[in-house]
Amino acid sequence: MAVRTLARNAIALLAARGATKVLSFAVSLLLVSYLGAARLGQYTSLMAAVVIGEGIVALGLPLWLIRACSRTPEDAARLVRHALFLVTLTGGTFTLGLLIQACVFGADRLQVAAYGITGMGLSLWAVGAVYNAATSASERMHHVALIDVVCVGIRVGLVAAVVALRLGVLELAGAYAVAQLIAAILASAISPARFRRPEGKPGGRGLDRRLLREMLSGTWPFALTALFVGLYFRADVYVLLAWHGERGVGLFDAAYRLISEGIAAAGILGGILLPQLSAGWKHDPAAFHRLFAGGTRLCSSAACAVALTIWLLAEPLAELYAGDYAGTSSLLRVLSPSIALAGAGAPAINAVLALGREKTWLACVAIVALAKLAGNLLWVPEFGPVAAAWASVTSEAALLGALVFVCRRLLGTLSGWGGAVTPLMAAALGAAVGLLFPQNPWTGAILGLATYGTVLLAGGFFTSEDARRWRELWSTRAPAGSLPNGPAPEAGGRSS
Repeated sequence: MAVRTLARNAIALLAARGATKVLSFAVSLLLVSYLGAARLGQYTSLMAAVVIGEGIVALGLPLWLIRACSRTPEDAARLVRHALFLVTLTGGTFTLGLLIQACVFGADRLQVAAYGITGMGLSLWAVGAVYNAATSASERMHHVALIDVVCVGIRVGLVAAVVALRLGVLELAGAYAVAQLIAAILASAISPARFRRPEGKPGGRGLDRRLLREMLSGTWPFALTALFVGLYFRADVYVLLAWHGERGVGLFDAAYRLISEGIAAAGILGGILLPQLSAGWKHDPAAFHRLFAGGTRLCSSAACAVALTIWLLAEPLAELYAGDYAGTSSLLRVLSPSIALAGAGAPAINAVLALGREKTWLACVAIVALAKLAGNLLWVPEFGPVAAAWASVTSEAALLGALVFVCRRLLGTLSGWGGAVTPLMAAALGAAVGLLFPQNPWTGAILGLATYGTVLLAGGFFTSEDARRWRELWSTRAPAGSLPNGPAPEAGGRSS
């Protein structure tokens, strides 16, 4: 495909993520201070159900659709239509399940209503994710970036209104649902017309049961993976809730909110590679390896820079919260390496998926998720949020180790991982420099980041060739040896 398309997708998604996260972080600070630890824990428990439920409602269809539509773009309309049927069915079922469990565990009326509204919002998210996945396959990720900016801006505005009007968790759930409704409408409207209409042939509006069975048989590894990923990231919320109550959840989430945004950004950056890796393995394995190595360099260097910044500025960042969150700075320091580890592993995850080894990735994430849950059950009752933080960072390290092993087996080489080792070592050195200035974290941060950049430059991590190629991204098409082009521009568009 054209290098310019890759650059446009990467720049659009990262610019959108950067713009929306500035707004999200500002309002998140306001929300954390307004709710206090106990009510923040209640809201976090609600949103944790969303994260865990994504795998159940979406059935892993977004990832499957990206790969399927990349390989057979002419069949995208039929695939999208059947996927919409499935996520509508699972979304309604999951919402009903949330209402039942809320009633069984004695939730009051407002909490039951909040769970119901959240379930509807999650169902709408799945609808938008289907349209966006088909658009992703056509490598028009900048369209989805636009949706992301608009909808996050709307949600930020609604959350700010909730805080200004001194409302509660029910209204915050409503803000989530409204934002997802708008996102689903925009995802449908912005996608090419061929994703929104039947194929125009007899029986085009009907459902093909054989295709539905084929989709379910092909997506269950993605669905289980998404479920285990949800457990991996948010099962600790319910362990904390059981032993330390809503306040314990709130203390942990106040720190983890910032970390989770960095991990999500790393995942988005790595996800940019998936359509090209999916299309490229059979066409040009050498280009596949180059893309994997280059993606690892980019993701790892960016993620390490973010992780190092949070580690060095943990105390000033913690001071932005109200006094109800004592100990947040220590949690930020424990958690921040998770971003660096996630950035190093993000391209590898997409490489494994592009090779069609969903079950291998499922095994990795399932084993690590269950080990993390066991660690939480063992240590969180006694040590609380600090134990949950250590469980998070050690599980990221274990997952990265599993990915290195899997990629070595599948690709037959570890050469692409050199792009992860150098930034990790440079970040460790930068952190050591920052420790020399315990009384002045800003000075430590400036010198630590300068050390990080200097080590990368001095080690030849960024070369003049890299700079030349990036300057030419907007005017040069890929050489003959690079990955093949995706669907034609009019074929349309992307993501979840």
